[in-house]
Amino acid sequence: MGSAFFTIGWGTNLILSLLAGLVVPVYVLAINAIAENRMQGMVYVKAFNLLVLVPIVAFFVPDNFKHLFGIFPTHWVFQSVNNATLGLPFGWLAAIGFLFFGVLLWWVSKLFIRKHFV
Repeated sequence: MGSAFFTIGWGTNLILSLLAGLVVPVYVLAINAIAENRMQGMVYVKAFNLLVLVPIVAFFVPDNFKHLFGIFPTHWVFQSVNNATLGLPFGWLAAIGFLFFGVLLWWVSKLFIRKHFV
């Protein structure tokens, strides 16, 4: 048995890449906004790593329960990639992800600016 390979078009790949790329600015701004020093920052990095990976559990629960992990923004990235590789519609999942990350980015940007510039 070989492994399954998936073909994803350029447009789909671009959308998924942009969605996945939003994880980094939210992650970095959030850590910088709440950490008071380097040691605290390192602890938050470990905690955020766990939060980023928790939605993988959604692949091991029944389909009716997988969107309970939707409170984690990376859930929408993982589900979008999953649907795209299976050839299923992923646009609504990606749209939720972009909206979720947009709100988070706005919120952590305000926290970051308030802490470092005001």
